[in-house]
Amino acid sequence: MEIIYESKDKGYLICKEMKKGEEFISYRPHINYMHSCTYINKPLKDQVALTYTAPVLLRNVKNILILGAGAGENIRQLLEINNEYLITAVDIDPEVFEIAKKYFNVDDTKVNFICSDAYDFVRNCTEKFDYIIIDVYKKDSIPEQCISIDFFNSVYKILTDDGFFVMNTNFNNRFESIMGNNINILKQIQNRIFISGFNSIFHNDILNMGIQYVFKNKITINEFMKQL
Repeated sequence: MEIIYESKDKGYLICKEMKKGEEFISYRPHINYMHSCTYINKPLKDQVALTYTAPVLLRNVKNILILGAGAGENIRQLLEINNEYLITAVDIDPEVFEIAKKYFNVDDTKVNFICSDAYDFVRNCTEKFDYIIIDVYKKDSIPEQCISIDFFNSVYKILTDDGFFVMNTNFNNRFESIMGNNINILKQIQNRIFISGFNSIFHNDILNMGIQYVFKNKITINEFMKQL
């Protein structure tokens, strides 16, 4: 693995290596942990990222919001699936947008980049989205306000009537300092989502990431599976 860029101020690394015969770029807070990654010539090859992007094929999706855009691996996959998608990418760190353009080959003419806190953005947003990807982290934990009922209420309001969202909770050992060791963290998050008006949640535990697929409308597991 070759480090091709290192931020002296923020400590993150941009690394390059060959994986399965393809050039692989990663954005890392430190050498042993990745925030974003992509196969430069084959964006859809990263199957973990596909757990966030492939669900766009379930519905007639046009307008997409990404909260926690990172270096843009989700953007690249979405545009590979359909380069007509209208994508709004929100991140609190403006530098990640430069990383996305320079190292991840993200076409910034296809994306509306917004530097903002995710919580503030959804509370103040008046636009409607068909699909929302929520992958918000502060270092290695989700900010408490981004798993609050108020946050999910705001997400509900900016989704279209047939809209849905995916959320990376990565909850294992992430919330103890906030909520205590004896609480089922995932159940707490799901309860807050239901309280906010959502009717269906499906759980994907690939790589212990605790990914939640959340629908405004009620949908049975059989209906969900038929759409896959």
